[in-house]
Amino acid sequence: MLIAAAADRWHVAPEQGRTASSIVYGPANQKALYAELAEDAARRPIPEKVRLKDPSEFRLIGKPTRRLDGRAKSNGSQKFGIDLDLPGMKVALLARPPVFFGRVRSFDDTDARKVAGVVDVFEIPLAKGKGGAVAVVADRFWTAKQARDRLNIDWDLSGVEHADTGELRSRFNELARTTGKIAVNRGDAKAMDIVGADNRIVAEYEFPYLAIGRCRSSRYETRARPRARAGSHSISSIL
Repeated sequence: MLIAAAADRWHVAPEQGRTASSIVYGPANQKALYAELAEDAARRPIPEKVRLKDPSEFRLIGKPTRRLDGRAKSNGSQKFGIDLDLPGMKVALLARPPVFFGRVRSFDDTDARKVAGVVDVFEIPLAKGKGGAVAVVADRFWTAKQARDRLNIDWDLSGVEHADTGELRSRFNELARTTGKIAVNRGDAKAMDIVGADNRIVAEYEFPYLAIGRCRSSRYETRARPRARAGSHSISSIL
C-alpha cells in the first residue's frame, strides 16, 4: 500500500518501486519516507494478496539486532513522555479509587489548591462510566503530585470487589495444581519420578501480584492536544 501510494505520486507502476530502511524508492531515484506516505496509503483498499519476501531477502528476521534505545536507556539520556515540556503545557494526575469501579462519594481539595501552581481540581468518570477519579491539573508534574497527595477523598466502595492478597494467593495455588489448558506437551513429565527424594530439590517461588505499569506519566498540552507516552517500560539490563 505504501509502494502503491508512492507510485501514484510519481506516476509510475508499483512494480518499479522498492523499499528499504522505512523508505520507498522509485525508478528515477525518487524516495519518500513511510511517514510521508502513510496518510495516502491508509486511504487505499487493502489488497487481497501480497507478495511476501523470500527468506533470502530477510534483513532483520532471524538475525541478531540491537535495540536502538538500549544505550540511551542505560545511560539516562533517553527522553520519555515525562521529559516533554512545551510552552503553556499543563500536567494532569489522577487520584484513582483503591479498587476497580470505586466511586467518589465526596472530596475536599482545600489543601490541594493551596499548592502553588495548581490550575484546577475536578472529578472525572473512568472508562465506560464504571468508577470515578479526581484529576489535579498543574503547571508541573511535581506540583500536581504534591497536590494530589493532599486530597481528602471519601471513596464509595459499595458493590465492588475487594481484592485480598491472601485469598488471591490461595486461589492461584489451587489453580496451579490443576491440569489447566495444555498448549504444548513436550518431554516426559514423569522422568523425575526415578530420582530419589534425597537427590531432588523442589522449591516454589512466588512473585508479587503486580501490574505492568508504565514508569512515566502522561503529558497533555492545553486545549486538549494530547502529548502522551506509548508502550510499556522495558528491562535495559539485568544484573
